[in-house]
Formats: sequence, structure tokens, C-alpha cells
Amino acid sequence: MDKLKKIIGLIVVTLMSLALLVIGLDIFFRINLMDYLKNNVISIEKDVDGVTIIEPAEMVSFDPTVFDPFTRQRLNNFYEGLVRPDEDLTMEPSLAVSWGLINDNTWEFTLRNGVKFHDGSDMNIDDVLASFDLAKSSDKSQLKDLLSTISSIEKIDFKTLRIKTVKPDPLLLQRISTVYIVPKTFDIKNPIGTGPYMLPAGKVDLNDLKLDRFADYWGDLPKFKSVNFLTIQDSNYRLRAFLTGEGEILNYVPYDLASNVDVQMYDLGRVPSLEVQFLLFNFHGKIFQDVEARKAVKNSLDERFFAKFLGDYVNGVSQFISKGVFGYNSEIEKNDDTHGDTLIPEIKSFIESKKLAGTKISVLLPYGLDTLGEFVSASFEKVGLQASIQYVRGEYYEETLRKIKPDLYFMAFKSELGDASDFLNSVVRTDAQYNFNGYSNAVLDDLIEKQSVSMDEEKRLDLLKEAMEIVTAEDVIGVPLFEYDLLFASKKELNFKPRIDGAIYLKDL
Repeated sequence: MDKLKKIIGLIVVTLMSLALLVIGLDIFFRINLMDYLKNNVISIEKDVDGVTIIEPAEMVSFDPTVFDPFTRQRLNNFYEGLVRPDEDLTMEPSLAVSWGLINDNTWEFTLRNGVKFHDGSDMNIDDVLASFDLAKSSDKSQLKDLLSTISSIEKIDFKTLRIKTVKPDPLLLQRISTVYIVPKTFDIKNPIGTGPYMLPAGKVDLNDLKLDRFADYWGDLPKFKSVNFLTIQDSNYRLRAFLTGEGEILNYVPYDLASNVDVQMYDLGRVPSLEVQFLLFNFHGKIFQDVEARKAVKNSLDERFFAKFLGDYVNGVSQFISKGVFGYNSEIEKNDDTHGDTLIPEIKSFIESKKLAGTKISVLLPYGLDTLGEFVSASFEKVGLQASIQYVRGEYYEETLRKIKPDLYFMAFKSELGDASDFLNSVVRTDAQYNFNGYSNAVLDDLIEKQSVSMDEEKRLDLLKEAMEIVTAEDVIGVPLFEYDLLFASKKELNFKPRIDGAIYLKDL
């Protein structure tokens, strides 16, 4: 998995979200949208057996090794893996009916009988082996890093395979859930999967993707005979299309337009994004070598006030992972009472005692986060500090971080696997790929290593919680800021319940 693309992608999504939250909906559009809806009664004859889902971004391709979330939103209904996450991100059977541990490094999986590909051919174990080889070895695969803990995959018999890992891997099921099973002779020009929906004959339009129900699907057939994924990137037009009947489900409702969704007519669901936005301190410089200085600056930034300012669908956070992520430490939230103007005199006194009054703190933010910059500047001014803010475009962000090493910088991270280890291994661990701030703690590194090989779920949870306590409350490596909710609108008769991972599995509707 290309984590750099993920992090840059998260920054871009954050910019879009904040821009929508801050600028609000243009008055002219509000008036014209309401007039449009009042004066244009549209009668649309739709196939009651079909469903249209309106998406904010186009899919990349039918490549089964792509990890782009908007692409997988569609492909989850076309391809399948051995296992898949349920609505709580717990792994459940899919093309494998069962699995178990032979030892800490060896997993055994039993394949499901009677699975057919969309061309009518039977799925067999050789297809599974070829699919894993494609995901692990293809030059274009975005899953290679994610599957790097797998050392070998062995065929035991016609329906049994064993996966061996380099070391015990408690997240193996989550990792292999990303591997779509395709025929051994897979051709991207003629994509074939085992999912409940298949491509109809004719031209494929990725922006207006139409899929038909697969009659020979191994499981219960989905209720809809067809599905249409319609891409509309402009948020205003996307909402208008939904409200005028062009779709039954609207993914990622724009925050500033949510008030236009009549909850008497539609369901408006919300789930945490699993993505946290935060600031990190630079341990290379002199200012933040002192943990008390880091605590003072952290306490000067009231993230709850800032989140409240951003809007109803943004929540202040107390740590670097979302509540829905395995490893979240609720004790940190209980003990996080360092907020409000009552602390300002104390912080200001500390700043003066350390002879830091008037010190310029260099802050690096992605281009477009002006609101965050203003918040940081105003907060620093209250306690006697100055913020020297530099804005950089997302595509140059990592390069700039490596070059100038600012005192404080912005990052966003989404726990794709629903597990805190992703953040710890990617951002916090000594020499981690995205540890730009020079933070290092041998005790923490040991905790990260122990949890990565622990097959005892309770013990592993305790290790992750301890690690989060260290980085958040003891060493104070940064300032958790906020996370935003994902919004979904749907017609009430669908009884659509959004999942915490944002995925849509049509056979569940």
C-alpha cells in the first residue's frame, strides 16, 4: 500500500472538507436550488428493481490491486476476497468458509464450494493463489506493502490453503480482506469477479458505471436487479441530482448542504470517518525538546472550541485515532480536561518563566487551511507566542517537511484497517516512514513490536492503549485536533445504514 498517496489524499480531502465547512453555501445557490425544487416537479419512471448511488469521485479502473477508496466502493460489489469486514470491522467469511491457526505463523483457510466467476467458470484454489501473487508482485499493485508480512501461500488440497507469515501477524485477516479473487487468466480488458454484480455487455463508463445482478452468485441474490454508480463531482449538482430523484443513495453529503436534506423525506446517516487531523511537534529543534513546553502549547490550543467552530459534523478529539479504531484509549478522553481560557494565565506564566515570550513558532500547513492557521495564531498570541505560518500545496508537502523541519506541522491519518498499529507503525515508531519530527522512544518501540506479534487480543489491546497513553499524555508528541463525520443520504424505503468504513455492500441492503 502506498501510504504516501494515502496521506496526501487525506490532506486533500481535509482541505475540501474544511473549505466546505468554513465558506458555507453560496446564498445565490440556496435560492436557486429551492426555487428549482419548488418549480420543477419531476416525474421519473425508474426501474423499481434498480438502485442508483451518487458518488463524489470517479473510480480509477477495474484493477483488483487498486486501493483507492472510491474505486473500491464500486468494486466491493464486483470482486470478493476470502474474508470481508462486517459493519463493526470484524472479519467474516466470504470466499473462505472457515479458517484457523495451525501455529502463530501459519493460518489455514477452507474455500467455499460452488463459487462461480461471472463468465460461468468455477473458482478454484489456483485462482486464489494467482490472485495473491498478483496482489503481492504486480508492479502496479497498491497492496504490496500491506501484504509484506506473508512469506508463502501453500495449496494443501483442492479447497484448503495455508498462509505463512514472516512473524505472528494479528492483522492478517484484515490484510487479506483487501485481496480480490480473480481468475488465474485474469485480463484487465475483460474484468471478471465472483461478486453479486457483473458487467453487462457493451461499453463500460467508469463515471456512470452500470452493473447487473449475477444470476449464478453463490450467496443470496441481492434485491436489486441492477445498480448504477453515478459520479457527480460538483457538490451542488450532486445534491440537486439526489433531491430530484436521480439516485436513491447519496454518498458523502457536503457538510454545508446537509440542511437542505429534508429528514422527513430522506434518511441522513452519519458515521465517524476514522480519520484524525492533528499537529505534530518537531523534536529536532530546541524549543520542543522540553515536554513541559510541548504540554503548554498543546493546552493553548483548544481543539474542542475549534471543532465546534467548524460545524456540527466535526468533533474535537483527545488522541490520534478515532473512537471506532481498535486500540482507542478511553481513559485519555476522561483525563483530558485541559481546555478553556482559564488555563491561559498559567500557560502564559510558564512561557515567561522559560523566557519563551515572543518566540516565533514555525508552523507548516497544507495550502487552504487558512482557518486552522488563524486559530493557531490567535491561540499563540493569547499566551505570548507568535506563529510563523507557511502554507504548502499538498503535492509538495512531504518534500517541504523533510527540508525545513518546522516546529509544528499538520498531518491527517486514517486508520484503514481499523487498528491503532497502522498509525503507530507509519508515523510514530522510530525511523517510521512518516516520522518527520525525529521522535524516538525505546519503550514505545518495544510496545509497538510486542503488539505486532501478539495473537492474544486482550493483551494486544492493552499494549496499544499503553502506547497511545505515551504519545498522547506522557510524551505529548503533538496536538490531536478533530475528526469529521461522513454523511450519507438515502430514500427512507431503503432503510440504508451507513457503515463505519464507508463501504456499501449492496447484497446487505
